[in-house]
Amino acid sequence: MRRDEDPEVRKKAFVSLFRKSEENRVVLTNVFNSLAKDWDIEAAKEVILLKFL
Repeated sequence: MRRDEDPEVRKKAFVSLFRKSEENRVVLTNVFNSLAKDWDIEAAKEVILLKFL
């Protein structure tokens, strides 16, 4: 539907997709922030380990 030739069909597909994202924005934000924080912590550990090599 996102690649349909009809612009109205594409518009409805994207509106539908982003409506669900909007409904779940708190959960999605929490997941993203947790992943980013975990990545930052793991990267810091790696830097500390590399200092000892």
